[in-house]
Amino acid sequence: MKKIFRLVIFTIFLTGCSNAYPPQTVTPDVSEQKIEIISTSTETQDVMINQAEQIVEETSTQKTTTTSEIPAEEPEQTTIQEDLKDKNVLIVEGKEYTLPFTENTSVHDMMMTLSAMSSQPFYFETTEFPGMGYFVNSINGKEQDVKKGIYWIYYVNNKTSTVGISNYIIKKGDVIEWKYETSTF
Repeated sequence: MKKIFRLVIFTIFLTGCSNAYPPQTVTPDVSEQKIEIISTSTETQDVMINQAEQIVEETSTQKTTTTSEIPAEEPEQTTIQEDLKDKNVLIVEGKEYTLPFTENTSVHDMMMTLSAMSSQPFYFETTEFPGMGYFVNSINGKEQDVKKGIYWIYYVNNKTSTVGISNYIIKKGDVIEWKYETSTF
């Protein structure tokens, strides 16, 4: 009995010691950052999530202003599009999230990143269909209604996607928009 008691006390002591020194984070220059979701330790993942949160905060609050005169024919969105060239946008019911572009990332990966790092709650549920990939059942608690034929449908650059979110690999500048609407699958 004494041995078990000592073992429990020793385990509690070790647990307390490992939490005594919080991990130190280093914030590199934003222009040189890349997000890596796969990691071998939770400390590395926490650092990457913190860095990604900074990128999202900085990019979502950026505004483009110019001091030169713009001719009436030239739309202002060209400047915005140029700023988003190396980023991707995810829109859910009008709420816009900007994330840095990462090679070989699916819409599913992008949503997982956003779910892990968003300061505002963002969560979703999926179902996997073999050969087609993952399809979304709910976003932020709003579930599809099969009886009414209302589903979460995603658009890539204003075009309905024909594959699951795990099968579409994002390209630079893609705008992914989720709409809760009727569908005739």
